[in-house]
Amino acid sequence: MNNSIQEKLIKGHEVYIFEKHHHALFPWSKIKADNIDHNFILFSFDHHTDTHDPFLCYCYHHNEKMDNLISKMNFNEERSVNDAVLKLKNDEHIKTALKIGIFDKAFIISHSNTDDFPVSVQEKERIEKFAKNDPEYLMQIISGNYGITPRAERTYEESDIYMPPFDAEGYWGENDVLEDGFLAEKMVILSRMCSNIISAEGEIKCDYILDIDLDYFHTMKSIDPSTKKIFSQLVKSAKAITIAKESICVEIVKREKIVTSDILLEKLLELLEFIL
Repeated sequence: MNNSIQEKLIKGHEVYIFEKHHHALFPWSKIKADNIDHNFILFSFDHHTDTHDPFLCYCYHHNEKMDNLISKMNFNEERSVNDAVLKLKNDEHIKTALKIGIFDKAFIISHSNTDDFPVSVQEKERIEKFAKNDPEYLMQIISGNYGITPRAERTYEESDIYMPPFDAEGYWGENDVLEDGFLAEKMVILSRMCSNIISAEGEIKCDYILDIDLDYFHTMKSIDPSTKKIFSQLVKSAKAITIAKESICVEIVKREKIVTSDILLEKLLELLEFIL
């Protein structure tokens, strides 16, 4: 594996640590290649959604087509992965991994996502009616008779990426991002989006890799949850854990001077040790 990846074994659980998030493709490819008959999903915690198209920046600057670059990738071939990572940026790795078959689906909890993704069938219909100036819809708004479909009644189309809004009900702050109450809300939404993979209780019904970008944590309290049953379940059941340090992004989004990527990594590893 690429020498930019640090490998640790915490009580039998594989943990991979790296600076740039798109370097996750190295361990992800290895895990998939070693378990070729297994279908994997990704479960990721991140400040950003990291869902740009594969090779978006490279294609723009080098006048190449994304499909051509994707067709050259093979997670079974280390050289192929190395060549691809050199052309990728740190927000293009998730869709790349989906395109080349490492993951079947990705579930992302991100500070940057303010709405359901995918958009529910009901919300999509509402947006389309508004765009078309639908007379019946406009009269409903004017008369005050139009109501947005309650979340519990929304239905969703099939997708390869699922993201709940970061704070759907307004109860949670930046300190709460691993707390049971916050995660329970997100898991319920994800279960409505894709019930065949995630249960309302937060159980993931297939093999998955747990992926954590340290810029998800803005404060020291955020990485020291007082209630952590759901996060502990995610850690214990993961096939492996990947951690992106993203030191520059941590500096940009942090809310306390004491917060650095190195300190967050130390605290996260302590938390994993405690859980495992």
